[in-house]
Amino acid sequence: MSGQITIERITLAGFRAFLAEQEFILNQAGNPKSLAILAPNAKGKSSFIDAIEFYFSKDGTLQRFG
Repeated sequence: MSGQITIERITLAGFRAFLAEQEFILNQAGNPKSLAILAPNAKGKSSFIDAIEFYFSKDGTLQRFG
């Protein structure tokens, strides 16, 4: 086992910039897709990354917030 994780879909709702549910599909016809996050300021880029960190954190915290 390589320890690699493949995320096929991320759904965010009620987390920071994502008050309404938003789904991100990261798999196309069984093939994982790469992810690049490009958007103007205040469109949820940091919220997206924070949600992933929060999900995978050991104690449900965000390191950059202490």
